[in-house]
Amino acid sequence: MVGQGDLDGALREYRAAMAIRTRLTERDPGNTEWQADLNFGHDRIGDVLRAQGDLGGALREYRAGMAIRTRLAERDPGNTEWQRDLSVNHNTIGDVLRAQGDLDDALREYRAAMAIRTRLTERDPTNTQWQSDLSISHNLIGEVLRAQGDLDGALREYRA
Repeated sequence: MVGQGDLDGALREYRAAMAIRTRLTERDPGNTEWQADLNFGHDRIGDVLRAQGDLGGALREYRAGMAIRTRLAERDPGNTEWQRDLSVNHNTIGDVLRAQGDLDDALREYRAAMAIRTRLTERDPTNTQWQSDLSISHNLIGEVLRAQGDLDGALREYRA
């Protein structure tokens, strides 16, 4: 529905799916697959709200997903997929905060993502996805620093 431009319809469907996912996770809160699905639902709803211009609503959904991702990542710090997903969530929240004009908090989110991505890259320097993710983090931080007037800091990030 999103691809067809029916954002209201997509939102209804995503919320209906979330109701099911919520019931499942309430029945078995230890099921990490259902927790991950619940997190995915928050992301999809956040994406639609963001597309509709409801940045506050999108931010609430992304933060709800972040809480789940954080628990999953803390439960299994060796799970690199969950670690990477957590870094993506930090960037998404940073993007919304930047769109709202909150550059300081956006920078904190981008730096949190970069810290995770740095650890992942140090763990496996040959992983090209993680190298790409790390370069994205440098660029996002550079953009915020530039917007804040820290041109030297922005240049360092862009060069990195």
